[in-house]
Amino acid sequence: MKGFAVPFTIADLRTPGKLFEYISLSQWPTFSLQNTHMRAELVMNAIQTLSFEVAEPIWHSDQGKQYGAAKTRELLLRKGFVLSMSRAGTPTDNGYAERFVGSFKLAVADRRPYHTLGQFLRAAEAWINFYNQERPHEGLENLSPLQYAQQQNLQDIPYLTL
Repeated sequence: MKGFAVPFTIADLRTPGKLFEYISLSQWPTFSLQNTHMRAELVMNAIQTLSFEVAEPIWHSDQGKQYGAAKTRELLLRKGFVLSMSRAGTPTDNGYAERFVGSFKLAVADRRPYHTLGQFLRAAEAWINFYNQERPHEGLENLSPLQYAQQQNLQDIPYLTL
């Protein structure tokens, strides 16, 4: 059977003069073995679990119908998000997330079949923590996001547990 887990990447790109990649999965709250189509309800269920301490977080998505649905947009606005959507056929509008998602798919999602959500979540958790805690990032002077945050006296990158 196939299903969907709905991951969200959260990137803090506001650090002056640097691309500070804080990419994490907020939660994996929604998984359906019966539904093999990504629907607005699936995304909305996941959005309802999100909370941010940042004023006016930006929700940037691609042109997927589930993201452009009126009920999805209304929910995001109620939760205080500023809405942003890539132009059709222009993945470069969201290059940071596209690169991260591509790396995630290559390293985790497409690497092998997962028979349970738990197997997938354990693999995702291990890779995300490697990405945030250990993996050198060229744009961060070959430091991991955690090392960069510590060096710049920024908030530590938390260890993710799913």
